Amino acid sequence: MDKTFVLVFMLGILLRVLAINQRAFWYDEAFTYHLARLPLNQFFPAALSDNNPPFYYLIIHFVLKLGSNQILLRIPSLLFSLAAMQIIYFQFRNQIGRSTRLIAAMLFAVSPLTIYMATEARLHALGMLEAIFLTSLFFSLLKKRVLKNYVFFTLFGIISAYTQYYLMLLLLPFSWLAFKAGFSKKIWAGILATITVPLLPWLYLSALINHSECACPVALLSLPASLVSPIIGGVGLITLRAFPTLPFALIILFSVTAILTFIIFLKGLRQSFLSSIFLIPLAILTILGSFFTVFSPKAFGVFNPLFFLILAQGTSKKVVAMVILVLIFSVSIIQLTHPFFKSDRLQSVADIVSGDSLPIVHTSPYTYYSINYYLNKQNILLTKNPLSPATVFYIVGGKKPELPRSNAWFVDTKIWVDPKERAEVLKQVSQNFIIEKAFRVDNISVEYLKLK
Repeated sequence: MDKTFVLVFMLGILLRVLAINQRAFWYDEAFTYHLARLPLNQFFPAALSDNNPPFYYLIIHFVLKLGSNQILLRIPSLLFSLAAMQIIYFQFRNQIGRSTRLIAAMLFAVSPLTIYMATEARLHALGMLEAIFLTSLFFSLLKKRVLKNYVFFTLFGIISAYTQYYLMLLLLPFSWLAFKAGFSKKIWAGILATITVPLLPWLYLSALINHSECACPVALLSLPASLVSPIIGGVGLITLRAFPTLPFALIILFSVTAILTFIIFLKGLRQSFLSSIFLIPLAILTILGSFFTVFSPKAFGVFNPLFFLILAQGTSKKVVAMVILVLIFSVSIIQLTHPFFKSDRLQSVADIVSGDSLPIVHTSPYTYYSINYYLNKQNILLTKNPLSPATVFYIVGGKKPELPRSNAWFVDTKIWVDPKERAEVLKQVSQNFIIEKAFRVDNISVEYLKLK
């Protein structure tokens, strides 16, 4: 094995290990846990109401047989990310030179977004692995149209379709490139049918159920966020909209990194054979996102391996590649160490309210699902639940939430809650309880309530 790549790979492992326990187990991850822990006869009906297919959740369902520790639940994402790094370097040796593949692997290793996704119990790291591996299998199929390549491509296409819907968009540029290369239209139509038909029953059953709204910005924001976030992060808890509150020196660093990298990326687009594979899904989501809330910059992160291969192809000079690598690495180190990028200490909140059997009342789903993961106690959300009614029914149960008629813990935050709904909850609490103890953990207040 290439010794230089081994060093790059070890750096990727180190950065991900350092990050894997940096953040609390937040809302999205807690949802993964609550869905995956259901018995299979409830798991599939609950998964139908989610905005993603069930394959990743099914993996976590079986991981939970080993335990529910947050690090354990994040390890699959870490492994998927490391596997994607290897595919970037090894699977494109027939199309891309060694130095370019090595730069792409290094960029992927130090990217703040790929580190983040590798240390989160969500499906995005698996999606990245599938996006880059499916692309490599496609080019293998174009080069050698033998049975083995047909089988691998179609089987992995089915798995990808059952992991994230965005991955199906790859079939469009694949089709264009296949016809351009003289691929038989009948054979290609059969391949597409083999990949898509197994997904149709799931799509049909899913369409019969109400879904939660996508937490997606308008396309005007999603498009630039998707192109900048691989370089400076900014999806999840820390959004691009919060970056202006950074210290001025860091704003300059992030801006220079983003602008310089984007210029090199545009150069890579002009000369990369992967450009259409990246741009066609981006264009489709931008168009659809102009009319519907379907364009999630975080979900688009599954195409990050393609982004970095294209970026690496734009770095014709080693000094340029080195500058970009140093800048992106610096951004990642800052995000691993700077207090601005630390998430709220939800584990500390759980520790405060863990000493008794009293119920815990929440104003926001931001704390509700995470504390429900940390503690096997009665948790009550008194504001609107963002999940669909079907999902809530399976995960929480059909009981209507109401204030307990006993002493209780009250966990309150302004994050992800309608101000009017929160004000109404605060009013109800003040009418029925007396505050005996009060704590503050970052953006969250915790109070011990005594029934009047």
